[in-house]
Amino acid sequence: MSGFMNFRVCSIKRAFRYTVATLIIAFTMTACGGGDGEANPPVSQGQYEWVALEQLQLPTPLPENGIYALQAGKFSNAEGAEALRSRVLTLGLPSSVIPVVDKDGLYWFIVSIGSFESPDAARASSPSISSQLGMSEQLPLILLPPQK
Repeated sequence: MSGFMNFRVCSIKRAFRYTVATLIIAFTMTACGGGDGEANPPVSQGQYEWVALEQLQLPTPLPENGIYALQAGKFSNAEGAEALRSRVLTLGLPSSVIPVVDKDGLYWFIVSIGSFESPDAARASSPSISSQLGMSEQLPLILLPPQK
């Protein structure tokens, strides 16, 4: 019985830490102008090649020759995304900003890190990259849009 209780207590502690971390990140992204859910279309939509947000999500089954990356941030404005991209570049990591539009018609700027041949390679790099950026959580895996 004590093993079961220990499992429940550990599960509750993990859930609490995850919830607190999620709230802190959501607050930070809102304060920094990203992740606020109220993204407005940029003044000039024509200056970007917009990608559907769903295109970055991992499909099942995974494509045979996809290029994968880690998502470092999601912003409602290009300035916030470029600031994070610049920070990532100073660490010597390849990064790009991907303009996307979600299913609700909201415009976002996704900051990606890396260019990996497989999801496993990207996942293996996530702890090290998160640590370099001072983030405590694992970065989400995304599928980069095809190059044109």
